[in-house]
Amino acid sequence: MINDHPSLLVVPPPIDDESPASWLLRISEKHHVSCETLLQAFGIKMSNDPDISLRPEDMLRIGRGTGVPEHRLRTLGDTFSAIRQDRFLTRLLVTDKSSSVKYRFCRECLRTDPIPYFRIQWRFLDWKYCPIHRIELSDHCGQCGCSRSGMSLGRISNDKARGIRTCHRCRHSLAALRRSAADARATDTIITLQRHVVTASLIDMEEIDGPVNRCVLRWYLLWYVRQYRPEFGTTVGAQRPRASFLDIGDDLPNILAMYKRRRWGSTLRQSRAPTEPPAVPRKRVIPPW
Repeated sequence: MINDHPSLLVVPPPIDDESPASWLLRISEKHHVSCETLLQAFGIKMSNDPDISLRPEDMLRIGRGTGVPEHRLRTLGDTFSAIRQDRFLTRLLVTDKSSSVKYRFCRECLRTDPIPYFRIQWRFLDWKYCPIHRIELSDHCGQCGCSRSGMSLGRISNDKARGIRTCHRCRHSLAALRRSAADARATDTIITLQRHVVTASLIDMEEIDGPVNRCVLRWYLLWYVRQYRPEFGTTVGAQRPRASFLDIGDDLPNILAMYKRRRWGSTLRQSRAPTEPPAVPRKRVIPPW
């Protein structure tokens, strides 16, 4: 790195569905520094959740002069822009008690990845099953039980970053030692619902079961939980719901059907649960998963 105009000699290109924090961890690993040290070199403040805090201009600064296309860096920085603009949606993310970044992960994916990385989808409460291997995601090391949370996961005592596959506490692999059996709960319906919720919280698009987008997610959480499932309400000061949409998602087809019938005339109010879903524009976008 050059002090006057910081630049890195080598930066790995982002993978299509890779999260910003994962990319940052891979860069730190390649340059044998902690994530905090890396960001400080570029004048970027370290936060509890780089997935949300790192913006396109930060990605461009880190990737300057490395040959990574500018549009890929901008896209990476915009991944969680919808959640940055609407902090209500942070309730859909997996976080630890300090509201720091936390990941679930598929042990099979980490075992078979040519380049291991954390997926965008793994940040979400509702992404519970791997759609490829049909197994439930893990959130802790199978050896010591340590959770995969906080950007300290890329740091060890000598300020060097360890690999994404490696537990930062006991240094054992997080990957599966042998092929895991498919989970019977990972049905096609559940997998489809996962895609609905995660895609809707990031971008606007039209899904196969009806129009789904961020406004519908907000309405669904407010209207359904407050009126029909108060036991899933949030506690005072809580940053995330006690349960995910998968726990109350059996009614999603009916909710979407009603939305299709009532797309007009209703506006969204944050102060109270609306009686009908809001009318929202739709934009056809293909997500990376």
